[in-house]
Amino acid sequence: MSPNKAKSVFTIADLEAQIFDLERIRVMFRAPADLRVRGVAYGEAFTNATPKNKPVTALCNRIDEVLRTLENDLSKGALKDFDTATITYQIVDGSGNYPTKLTHSQTVRASYNH
Repeated sequence: MSPNKAKSVFTIADLEAQIFDLERIRVMFRAPADLRVRGVAYGEAFTNATPKNKPVTALCNRIDEVLRTLENDLSKGALKDFDTATITYQIVDGSGNYPTKLTHSQTVRASYNH
């Protein structure tokens, strides 16, 4: 990811949707869905899906890059002090299971068709 990518404002739910739209893989973040953050959007950082022969680790590396760009966009109320460094996530396959990071991306994508 280029360090010169423009930052935008979006919610964690938006980030989940951005990843699914490009990758066709469900990611569930452990953070308030309505938390507004400023950072590089997933679709801005990456324009192609993770190759199907790559393990989920490659997708996780991409997500981690985007997470490192995030900062709280001064959400109101209880979320105003939320530390974006505490955001974690899980990859979820079509059976609702958490595949290992060595599972190929295509295997996870195909699991949603069952």
